[in-house]
Amino acid sequence: MQLAWFPDGKSLLIGTSIRVGGTTQDSLWHVLPLERRTHLLSNGFREPAIASDGRILCMAREDVYRAIWIMEADGSGARRLKEPGGPVVRYDSATWSMTGRRIVYLAYSGSGAYDPGSRVLHGIRLESCDLEGGAETPILTSEWLGAGWQTARFICWLPDGRLLYSLPDSTQSQDRWDVWAIAVDPNSGSVQGRAVRAFSVLGGQAWDLTCSADGKRLALVKGRAQLDVYLCALEDEGRRLGPPRRLTLDERNDSPIGWTPDGRDVLFVSVRTQSANVYRQGIDQRYASTLL
Repeated sequence: MQLAWFPDGKSLLIGTSIRVGGTTQDSLWHVLPLERRTHLLSNGFREPAIASDGRILCMAREDVYRAIWIMEADGSGARRLKEPGGPVVRYDSATWSMTGRRIVYLAYSGSGAYDPGSRVLHGIRLESCDLEGGAETPILTSEWLGAGWQTARFICWLPDGRLLYSLPDSTQSQDRWDVWAIAVDPNSGSVQGRAVRAFSVLGGQAWDLTCSADGKRLALVKGRAQLDVYLCALEDEGRRLGPPRRLTLDERNDSPIGWTPDGRDVLFVSVRTQSANVYRQGIDQRYASTLL
C-alpha cells in the first residue's frame, strides 16, 4: 500500500495491490478522511506521486514490466510517459521535481546482473526527463547506486534542488544506511556538483523519504529486514509446498542463487565480512562454507 497527499492536505491517494484469482489487481483510491468518503479513481495503477498542482504520477504493470503514467488529479487524461523498450526493460520509483516540470526515476537495462564482488547491480541508472518523456538527463549510474536498487521509493527531490536518496553504507551493513544529496536543477535536470553524504541512519534501513512542502522537514521509514534461505519440499506431485524450514542461521542477509549439481547444497550470496561472497551450505548442515 502506498499513500500520497494532495497539496491542499484534505485528501489523499492510496495505491493498493490485491491478489485476485492468481493475478495482481492494482488500484488507486481517492480518500477524504474528514468526510469519511472513498472512491475508486482508477484501476491498473500503483505507487502514486502527486505534483504541487495535483497532477498524478504513477506506475502501471504492463506484462512483467513497469511503465510510468501521468494523469490529472481526477484521474482523467491518463497517458503513458515512459514505456520500456530498447535497452530499458523496466522503470521504477518515479517522483516529481518540486517545480512539477520534470520527473526522476530508476531505469533498468538488460538483465540487471548483480556482481557480488563489486556489490553493484549493473544496468541501472537514476535519471530525469521532461513531461513528454524526453530530454533524458542521467544523474547516477550503477557504480554509484550499488545495492541500493533493493530499496523502493528511496528518492526525494527537495525544493532547493537537492535530490536525496538512501543507500546502505559501503559495507552493506544492516545497522547503518546513508542518505546522500546531489544538486539537480528541477527545470533542466542538469547535475550540479557531486553527491555528498547528508546524514546517516543507525540501527536499521532508511527508505520512503518524503519532505514537507517548504523543504524544512524530512520524514522517512526506519526499519530492519533480514533475508534468509528457507527450504521446503514439493508435495502432491509438485502442486503444493510443504512446511518451510530455515536453513541459514546467520544474522546477515542471505540471498539464494542456485544449487550444486547433486542438489545437496544451496548456493547463496551474503555479506559476512567486508565484501559480498558466495557461500554453500548443505541442506542438512547448520553452517555454510565460503565458495567464492
